[in-house]
Amino acid sequence: MPIMPVVRIPKRLEENPLLDVVAEVRFSSQLPPDAIVGMVYASIGDLRFGAPKPEPLLQIPEPLRSKDENLRYGALYRFDRPNEHYLLLGPRSIALGTPRPYKNWDVVAPLLKEVLGRLGGIGLMEKVERTGLRYVNFFEGLNVLNHAQVVLELAGNSIVDQNAAVREERTEGNFLRIIQLLNQVTSIVEGKSKTGSVLDIDVICQKVEVSPGNKNLAEELGNVFLASNQIADRAFFGLLKPDLIAKYRPVY
Repeated sequence: MPIMPVVRIPKRLEENPLLDVVAEVRFSSQLPPDAIVGMVYASIGDLRFGAPKPEPLLQIPEPLRSKDENLRYGALYRFDRPNEHYLLLGPRSIALGTPRPYKNWDVVAPLLKEVLGRLGGIGLMEKVERTGLRYVNFFEGLNVLNHAQVVLELAGNSIVDQNAAVREERTEGNFLRIIQLLNQVTSIVEGKSKTGSVLDIDVICQKVEVSPGNKNLAEELGNVFLASNQIADRAFFGLLKPDLIAKYRPVY
């Protein structure tokens, strides 16, 4: 999947196709798992997050969750800040989500740093194992492959109008960038079922060089997420053609 080497990145999009943005930290902790949810709620209660709500994964016994790689870092509780953000919490992970309408990174970053700073203050993280920043874009009524810097052919014939899924993984320093394109999907958007395309960009840092005991943990993790966001921006604006980007009113 070729990406244009020189990418012009706008300061912001007046509109954007984002369905959800999730910033996740995976960690190990010495705190008792049963005590974590109460300690986290006490530390973020004044940030307008509601009381924790159990997630379905809580019904699976801890011994089974711990042994399954797909369940180990799953969320057991969700805290909602209505119409703005949500927080997902498990014994080995914390994630700040921002659903539609998403404005820009400068709006999310201060809250993310505040949350991470408070969790660092209660000693939640003994060791940071990885971070992840994921952007899920939905293009309603549109085949994104017709507006992407991608050539898909089978036996010399274009297959962009067929039901297709494209995945690319690329390493950039300490980061793994994963791009997934699905051109014919049905998604729930603001409570309604809609058809279109998805562009999913996930930037993972598996070698996180931060010190959990350091009082600057939030700042250090903030820098990791800032670098992740820059990688995601280059991927998004390098992959999509100017005609589609112009639809979302870029400001340079």
